Amino acid sequence: VHVWGVDSMEESDSSLPGIATWVKRCPSDDEQCDEDKEKGKSCALTETQKEKLAYFFSHVFDMDRDDVISLQDFEGFTERLRHFAEWSTNSGEYLILQQVQQGLIETFIYPLKQDVDFSEGNENEERTPKDLDRLFLSIDDWLNFWGKILDEKKNFFALPLWLQYFPKVVFTAINKSGSGWISKEELGAFYSSVMSYPPQKLNDLLNEAYSAMTAS
Repeated sequence: VHVWGVDSMEESDSSLPGIATWVKRCPSDDEQCDEDKEKGKSCALTETQKEKLAYFFSHVFDMDRDDVISLQDFEGFTERLRHFAEWSTNSGEYLILQQVQQGLIETFIYPLKQDVDFSEGNENEERTPKDLDRLFLSIDDWLNFWGKILDEKKNFFALPLWLQYFPKVVFTAINKSGSGWISKEELGAFYSSVMSYPPQKLNDLLNEAYSAMTAS
């Protein structure tokens, strides 16, 4: 059994793991959204999307379990993935991963600092905000920013370019065999190494996750 084929990724956003499903709504979510709109409520994120994104917050980036994401957490994920995939810092894959990291930082960390610094030579020229390592992203901030990203987006290809590359670079890292398909063993290695799942929990999680991902 195989999952997440590269060829099918190019054809349909629904085949992309995780991130693509944040864009798509379940029928029940659409019905609830329509009801909320009639009541004048916002429905940028459905409950299904919130659940998926909260899981991503906690199990992919917030590895120290302090309930916030910082610049160091994004950098830590990049390094864990690079190390797992055995990419050199000069490889094309790593350069793409760095662009994804920059997209994450600019989208989720920069907005936390309102007083953007300006260069001394030209006060109209924006610079990278200072003290980014002192900014912390809460789960509420995380979901709020995702609501802005996904608002009015109808398909995967309407997302920012860095976000379109995110699942593809993760896929490439997991599929170390280069077969174009992620095997159960490769997925297990990713969960263990990058997401730090303990051995006693890994088997049950892997069986459940792989069955769900390969279900037709």
